[in-house]
Amino acid sequence: MASIVDLSPVFIDFEASALHDGFPIEVGWAYFDGKSVRSEGHLIRPGPDWDLQGNWDETAEALHRISREHLLANGEPVFMVANRMNEMLAGKEVFADSPFDGQWMDQLFEAAGADPSFTMRTMLAPALVDQLSLAMGLYDSEIQKITKTVHQLYPHTHRAADDARQWAELWHALKQSAGHI
Repeated sequence: MASIVDLSPVFIDFEASALHDGFPIEVGWAYFDGKSVRSEGHLIRPGPDWDLQGNWDETAEALHRISREHLLANGEPVFMVANRMNEMLAGKEVFADSPFDGQWMDQLFEAAGADPSFTMRTMLAPALVDQLSLAMGLYDSEIQKITKTVHQLYPHTHRAADDARQWAELWHALKQSAGHI
């Protein structure tokens, strides 16, 4: 079994129509492929059973800046997004930074009538990064400096691909600092 230091995790993030009771409207993922961090994101057109009017929260929209109009005009059908996720993430372990992301993923795949070809881990991204830092023997001051630099280069934008990329870049930077890449 591979140790936590040897893993090449995929970080995933969802944006939703509402902060708690809503549906996924964007998904993004990012991972280090051995050469660089790769990321991808997709707007998700609401599934036919999703109540766009009743489950739209203006507070959530203010965070992610995705309007209903933009989503309807540019979102991809749920089955296309689920298929792309399965194509790109098959066999991989996926880590999110929020427990809600598992709920959004389940909604997406249920609406698409598909099962994920990857494993969504229950361990959240922050805990995974903490484990890596401990396993590599990094000091708190090193971790804080690396985290600050990554957050400056890749700020948290509340857009799925950007936020997933921030986690993957942090993972890569921590491994690089310890000489493991």
